Amino acid sequence: MFANWIGGRAPAWLSVSGFFGVELFFVLSGFLIGRLLLGIIAEPPSLRAWGVFMARRWMRTLPIYLLWIAVLTVIWPPHPWDQVAQYATLTQNLAWPMPSGWFGVSWSLTVEEWFYLGFSALLLSAAALFGRRAGFWTATAVFLVVPAVLRWRMPESADFGEVLSKVAVLRLDAIAFGVVLAWMQERRGFVFRHPGPMLAAGVLLILGIWSGWFDRHVPLDPHVRRTFLFDAGSIGFALCLPAAAALNRLPRLAASVVTAISTRSYAIYIVHLSVLEIVGAHRDRWHAPVWLAATFSLAVIWALSSASWRWIEAPILACRPSQSRPPSSGRMPVYQ
Repeated sequence: MFANWIGGRAPAWLSVSGFFGVELFFVLSGFLIGRLLLGIIAEPPSLRAWGVFMARRWMRTLPIYLLWIAVLTVIWPPHPWDQVAQYATLTQNLAWPMPSGWFGVSWSLTVEEWFYLGFSALLLSAAALFGRRAGFWTATAVFLVVPAVLRWRMPESADFGEVLSKVAVLRLDAIAFGVVLAWMQERRGFVFRHPGPMLAAGVLLILGIWSGWFDRHVPLDPHVRRTFLFDAGSIGFALCLPAAAALNRLPRLAASVVTAISTRSYAIYIVHLSVLEIVGAHRDRWHAPVWLAATFSLAVIWALSSASWRWIEAPILACRPSQSRPPSSGRMPVYQ
């Protein structure tokens, strides 16, 4: 965005880094949510437990999301207006490309929300029918295999950035890899017994994709490559997470900074791109230099996210129904 303001474009390595940031977010989300779901199916699965799980997820994510849609509808409306209904119901990219770039950052939230809903429902149902272990692997296999098969069957003309990367039903496996990692942590699987070598393997895999080394040296069919590129990235990040989970506590100052950012991170994610787009659209009218517009944008994003956490998110979180926590098996905090 800032590069566009100065009439340029972001370096290729930076654009690719954005892709990897989303993949890391998906895997980490699956890992943390997977731990919660494993705790739920440790007891006999019930409809009430599933309802509490979904209520907690929706109370965490939907209020700010819907509020920001309402704000944008007033100050930055889409064209045509009927797009608002798709965004409000999280169907803007469910099984089709997004109708426009309005509130474009929401594509990844759609992937998350449909995974929470679909995977948790299938997991609890399968666990009730087949038992905890078989139910877990049945649900996980569905969410690992079906999206990859759907990507494989997409025509060659399907756009990589807007279809293969962002259509929700094609991306659910990215989060499922994190859930598999949660199961491995609970069972003290191989990757958690050897976090150092796994970290090295994960970093090498990610660097190989990021640098294009595999494109140049691994003779894969382009259709195979574009189908499983996401899986390779997810596996790379999954291999890195056991080492992160084994980290000791951060120094007090660093912990304070991480806490301040993490509590605001969801609101930052929701508002940041819209704020940058609005400021960018008016920058020429204001005759504002790039540094001033960038500083103003960052200040607005931080102020909005701080207000959101203090007056909306934290009070709502305090009202959520309680749910039993999974057994503690690592130092990584659980996203509730």
